[in-house]
Amino acid sequence: ALFVEQGPVVVRALAALRTQQRPATVDLRYVERILAAFSTWRAPTSAGEQQDTPSLPCAPASEPLVEALTERELEVLRLMAHGLKYKEIAADLFISLNTVRFHAKSIYGKLQANNRTQALERARQFRIL
Repeated sequence: ALFVEQGPVVVRALAALRTQQRPATVDLRYVERILAAFSTWRAPTSAGEQQDTPSLPCAPASEPLVEALTERELEVLRLMAHGLKYKEIAADLFISLNTVRFHAKSIYGKLQANNRTQALERARQFRIL
């Protein structure tokens, strides 16, 4: 599951490993199991084309959001997308660390994500980011 959370970069690396000359110690069955953990659908790009590599294993964006994100949740999400930590987000928005955690939990729930990586991917699928 850790590999899956890292996204398309891992897919490309593992796919290349399958085709390159490699040491006998590389177990292709394991590589195939990791690749199988990625979903088979492809996330749309900003131009509406399909990517060459699968996206993270989340439900496709064709399913509507359970509930829309609030303006403050969108602010937190955008700062998360810029790589800020919760403490930094709190400082930027002049709110407490616990408030950031509250918003993050709400964001994850609304986007049906289990972590930051999945939440950001889902937000991109819904074209929120």
